[in-house]
Amino acid sequence: MYGWRGKIGLLVPANNSVIEPEIGRALPEGVSLYATRMLTRGDLTEEAIRAMEPQVDRGVEELMATGVDLIAFADMVTTFVMPRDWNERRTGDIARRTGRHCVSAATALWAALGALGRRAVSIATPYPRALHARVAPFFRDLGFTVVSDDTADILAMAEVPRRPPQEAYRLARSICRPETEVLVILATDFRTFEILDTLEQDTGRPATSTNQALLWHALRTLGVHDRLPSLGTLFRDY
Repeated sequence: MYGWRGKIGLLVPANNSVIEPEIGRALPEGVSLYATRMLTRGDLTEEAIRAMEPQVDRGVEELMATGVDLIAFADMVTTFVMPRDWNERRTGDIARRTGRHCVSAATALWAALGALGRRAVSIATPYPRALHARVAPFFRDLGFTVVSDDTADILAMAEVPRRPPQEAYRLARSICRPETEVLVILATDFRTFEILDTLEQDTGRPATSTNQALLWHALRTLGVHDRLPSLGTLFRDY
């Protein structure tokens, strides 16, 4: 039987062609991945994100029909558009209604940063500048020190998945400062799995990305504690 150790269900924005193959190739034996898509169109704007969110309930119903053990809302930028407590309320509501574990890209990232125990962060995103500008204040409100941040400033939703992982590497490395305790790369459609270990070696800092944190948190929530050394400090030590 596929997924005999756990079945992970993803709610994925329709433009995202990265997260399924990226996470799928890294899954430990006995863990399976299933996804349903939320329709997105055009540019990455607040209006487009708000239009996507009401599709969550349909996606949850479809994933429940697949028999998943955990549901993950696999979009990070929604965090910076919806009300401040949206992640906790939405995941809590889905967990109560379904009786399944439920996490989001954001709650997974907070869990990963909590495990790493680092508060001084440098943050890289692919978001257009209007949305990227919301990121640092959000992290500061959670008690993090944002040492530095920068963005690839990509407006078209369909463009982000086309960017090579080396772009995420260059962007993250460019914002590493002496005070940086951990490098954070946001967005579930920004490829990072190929470069996380190299980024850590070259900067001497732990690095976490949205998809890495989401996979780590989902597995640990399901009681799967396999080490995946190629995915950085988080998977080697925690």
